[in-house]
Amino acid sequence: MTQVISRAVYPGSELATSKWIKEKSAVCGITGYDVNKITKDKLYQSALNLYQHKAAIEKHLSTITNELFDLQDRIMLYDLTNTYFEGK
Repeated sequence: MTQVISRAVYPGSELATSKWIKEKSAVCGITGYDVNKITKDKLYQSALNLYQHKAAIEKHLSTITNELFDLQDRIMLYDLTNTYFEGK
């Protein structure tokens, strides 16, 4: 839970996220996880563990969203062939 919240609020690499959790965040206070146990390696491992459940999580979130907002699933394709993006 600590990683999910952290990545939603501060999207970065595992190394950057571990530093953010330790130095600039109170997320461990919210989740109850010991901040001293946070390492980039533990974040890598938890991401791999979470990925194993990706399909079930996506299905659950899709179902809940559809029910909450009274939506129907649709596939929409958008051709980006001639689209140009520019920015810093």
